[in-house]
Amino acid sequence: MPEDWIDQDAWVDRALRDASTQAHTLVVMHDILPRAMSHLDRFIGALVDAGHRITREFPAECIPIERGEIVRDISGLVSSSRAAGG
Repeated sequence: MPEDWIDQDAWVDRALRDASTQAHTLVVMHDILPRAMSHLDRFIGALVDAGHRITREFPAECIPIERGEIVRDISGLVSSSRAAGG
């Protein structure tokens, strides 16, 4: 998650950095943030320019939960304070 809700202008650089360091990247964004969404064209253009492929399919390594069961490590996706409801 590029933290578009924290900084609606800087999320693009974080998301591009993630995409360049992983074989597959799933980007979760909040479309209710108009300033964040104003950068979407730049983000998509930068991905295409860098040779990335945008698809709707999710590679298995991007799906940590299947049928309600945790099947892959989620430690990088949640923090202990979030998991405890904080």
